[in-house]
Amino acid sequence: MSISKLSITSILLLSASLSGCSTEQADKDESMDSSASQTNQQESTAVINATKDLKLSNNMQKTSQDTSELLVLEGQILYQQMEGGFFGFIDESGNKYTPIGMDKANLRHGLVLQLTGMLLPNMITTTQFGQVIKVESVMILDESKAQEPGKPNLRDKDL
Repeated sequence: MSISKLSITSILLLSASLSGCSTEQADKDESMDSSASQTNQQESTAVINATKDLKLSNNMQKTSQDTSELLVLEGQILYQQMEGGFFGFIDESGNKYTPIGMDKANLRHGLVLQLTGMLLPNMITTTQFGQVIKVESVMILDESKAQEPGKPNLRDKDL
């Protein structure tokens, strides 16, 4: 009988020590969760501060106007069929731009114009077509080859 009493006592002692370990582990896990939460909070604060440093707003459609100069470009509006279709602007040097804020009446494939606007280097678009330019004003230079406003009826030779 003394062997069975010893076994029962050993089992109870072993069980008690294991439950104490799990309590210590739970305390460690809780401490690690708190540390991870603080790290995540610090990272979020760093992102917010970086956004302020770059003069970006929380709404990516708006950027600070003091980061760009007013540009005057001459070129042509051309409809691009990628990404569901959009109007791009290609200047005389071949530089590509995605115009925003432009009067829809001037979004005509083939329209040659002088465009005045500000580059928005921090703007992200789905078009991935050159730089984004916020159009301030437009002067039509040649509309002899321009199509009607809206999505054009394109043939391969028009592209």
